[in-house]
Amino acid sequence: MEEEPQEQAKWTWIDAMRSKVLKNRILDTNLLWVLICLFLGIASLLFHFLAIAFDLYGNPPHPDLRIDVYTHSVSSIAVVAIFLNFNFGKNRRTYWTIPIVLAFVLGVVWELFEEAVIRLEIVNFYNTFWNAVQDVYIDVLGGIAAGFIVDEVVP
Repeated sequence: MEEEPQEQAKWTWIDAMRSKVLKNRILDTNLLWVLICLFLGIASLLFHFLAIAFDLYGNPPHPDLRIDVYTHSVSSIAVVAIFLNFNFGKNRRTYWTIPIVLAFVLGVVWELFEEAVIRLEIVNFYNTFWNAVQDVYIDVLGGIAAGFIVDEVVP
């Protein structure tokens, strides 16, 4: 019996972007991941500006519409994704500490900034301790999500 020739996988523009590797002392990424990071950064900024423009944060926020949870997760994914473009000698033993610790530190710093803005009465904003804890938790989950995404996109 003759074997039928197998079809070759089609080369797509996504494969072309993944194959353009940017690796040196500073960067360890590919063109596809840079484009994804650019999209995530713009999306997170737009998300924040739209939430502010349509007053979706609320004071106090509507219990069914906690836009703060979504803006924290999208922003955390974007910031950690951008940070993971850099070369850290990514080995499996230390790889996951980078997105988790970075997201945690950024979340805590942001909550301290929010509290300072509220106490200085620059912005009238709703914040409680448990809201801050939830926001930092969501930031860490966003960092983990970014780590999983970069693990799939950047070989």
